[in-house]
Amino acid sequence: HISEARAKVLWGAGWLGMVKGNLDQSRGYFEEGAAISRKAGNKRYLGLSLHGIGAVARGQGDFESSRAAFDESLPLFQDLGNTEDIAWTFEHLGATAMEQGDFDQAILYLSQALKLFQELQQNWACAEALTFLGHVALQQRDYALAQKRYEAALAIYQELEDKPNVATMNSYVGATLFGRGDYERAIDLYKESLLLARDLKDYWGLTWGVERLAEVAEKLGQLDRAARLWGAADSLRHISGVSWHPGFHSCYTEERFASLKAKLGETRWAQLWAEGRDMGLNEIGAYALEI
Repeated sequence: HISEARAKVLWGAGWLGMVKGNLDQSRGYFEEGAAISRKAGNKRYLGLSLHGIGAVARGQGDFESSRAAFDESLPLFQDLGNTEDIAWTFEHLGATAMEQGDFDQAILYLSQALKLFQELQQNWACAEALTFLGHVALQQRDYALAQKRYEAALAIYQELEDKPNVATMNSYVGATLFGRGDYERAIDLYKESLLLARDLKDYWGLTWGVERLAEVAEKLGQLDRAARLWGAADSLRHISGVSWHPGFHSCYTEERFASLKAKLGETRWAQLWAEGRDMGLNEIGAYALEI
């Protein structure tokens, strides 16, 4: 059982590296774990190592490898009859399909995951599946459905007293309100979650909050502020290594600020973007909260 112990250690090291944002190193750990498990014929740890490879590949934007790893893990877990691992495989496949902008496929996988998690009474996992389903609806501009999904996830996180996720959910609900034109309530929720993300030193949440407030600033005609905030969000992403917000890769195109760029003109846009990029962490927070 030395090989299983080694695969277990590599698996733990891989996830730890992912949390710290060291994706290349993590991928190496998972790949070594997969090779060891494959050789030893250990289906469970091969499947778990493949989950790691798939999650890292998704984080690196290598969606083909991500999908291939999860596809390979599914029959392994099905052979073992391990419902929980099967559910997580569907969840991961759904998340990867969503990042590729393949929303119909994402809904199929995520709904399957949610159903299994509900049967297993795994509340936290249900909340995560609901969140991803909310992201799909939000990107399809079905704001009513997105809000319903997010609020169902929010209720679970509140029950579990998971404060960071409560803050994040509130900002997602804010995005649905913004989509419907309810800017005032959206701004309140964005600001609230931005403050919490700052306190928790949560770069994902901070970057997301700053970008959402940049959209608000443009809507309110505060064009200079909007451009500076987009620049500031870009610098936050470089500090933290966050390329895009999970679940929204297919949105991360130049089109996000195309209208703003057109209104300001290339030169002014570039100048304001650079000013935003030069802001310090506290300065960014304060500037975003002034809206």
